[in-house]
Amino acid sequence: LESGQQPTETFETIGREAVSIGPGDTGHHTFSVVPQSTGDVIYRGWGKLETGPRVTTEMTIDTTPATRAWGDAVELANGLNVTVANPRFRGGYPPATTQSSMNGSMTAPGIQYALIDVTVTNTTDTAIALPSREAFRLGSGQTIHAPVSIRDDATGVYPTEPSAVAGGQTTSGTIGYQVESTIATESIQVVHQAVSETNSQSWQARWQSSP
Repeated sequence: LESGQQPTETFETIGREAVSIGPGDTGHHTFSVVPQSTGDVIYRGWGKLETGPRVTTEMTIDTTPATRAWGDAVELANGLNVTVANPRFRGGYPPATTQSSMNGSMTAPGIQYALIDVTVTNTTDTAIALPSREAFRLGSGQTIHAPVSIRDDATGVYPTEPSAVAGGQTTSGTIGYQVESTIATESIQVVHQAVSETNSQSWQARWQSSP
């Protein structure tokens, strides 16, 4: 089984099975796949008898982002399980133990910080690059917010971000956004979108209240 994103239609093999079918018989096999792309995706299956030409069939499916409630995991196509949880707001930075000049620093009037916790588990046995913070966008109404740098609640310093997660391991962190002070938790959603290193396809997932 192969998949390809329109309009490029560059196909990648996502599964291969050997099925034995006797003369005059009918064979049936089911593939379970994680859609790697949103929009129109072509799934192409092909078979070949011991003698004779290769027979190919295609179908096009309009895929939509996986939608989850806060705290639920989404399995990405590259073997990472990603969870976005605990959406919350704060008006400014907490006291900074190592940056006293920034103690009590507040945002501008009418602005607050939205914070989310992101947990990533590598389900494979090899290290995988972590998704960039920029791949997580917060939406509220028609407005899309990019992440901003935030300091650690305990130390008041900007944390160092790891670049990868080892096979079988889990890492977590917090991402922040500057948003309007009128926004409530029930009205926001976080969308993750990334690009596959192997075939430039993208996948997408969304977290929100009551999906």
